[in-house]
Amino acid sequence: MSHLRIEVVPGRIVESGANESGATEAKPLRARGGRARGHEAEPVASIGEIVVRSDDPALLERTARFLMLIDERLRRSDEDTMCELVELALPKLVEPPSPSMLWHAQRLAEARATLLAEFGAFTSEDLHRLAGSRASNRAALAADWRKARRVFAVEHQGRTLFPAFQFDAEGKPLPVIREVLAALGDRHFGWPTALWFTASNGWLDGRRPVELLVADPGAVVAAAARERDDDAG
Repeated sequence: MSHLRIEVVPGRIVESGANESGATEAKPLRARGGRARGHEAEPVASIGEIVVRSDDPALLERTARFLMLIDERLRRSDEDTMCELVELALPKLVEPPSPSMLWHAQRLAEARATLLAEFGAFTSEDLHRLAGSRASNRAALAADWRKARRVFAVEHQGRTLFPAFQFDAEGKPLPVIREVLAALGDRHFGWPTALWFTASNGWLDGRRPVELLVADPGAVVAAAARERDDDAG
């Protein structure tokens, strides 16, 4: 009587084959998550075996194919489970940006780069040195000016920078900057404020506020007040 012998090994995948007597036999193929056939894998102890005896070789063959089908389903189940785990591990993603949003982001990036290239910027240490401060904390002076809203700062590549057009030749804040920041209101800070100074302004007949900080500071303050009123409206 022919027989089908299946070794039951935890985590092993079985495949059908023929034993020495010509009977169909199921053999361990590989450990799940282990190496492919032909490479050494960790030895895993067998926990038992199943023997199917029959005089009908076709029945044994069908049984072997049935077991292989079950094994394939189990492997697919493992793959599905892994996909689900990967999905759970991935951070929740927002909707992809639209082409319009990408275009605006690129324009903003270009505007920021242009501003820094045209006017330059100081670090806290630069201002400490230019102003001749004797404070042991070299960031203290700029931090005090910023807290008092005498100047504003932008974040760029992990650094806090102060656009240079806010300062006179000695590194001290221009008085008009405090007035403009007050006129713009608390909602204006950082890059939006910096770009407001360097963009063409309709209230200034198309001129940029930065161009009039010394020549006509009152007009710049008035334009800032109108900007705030437009935002509020």
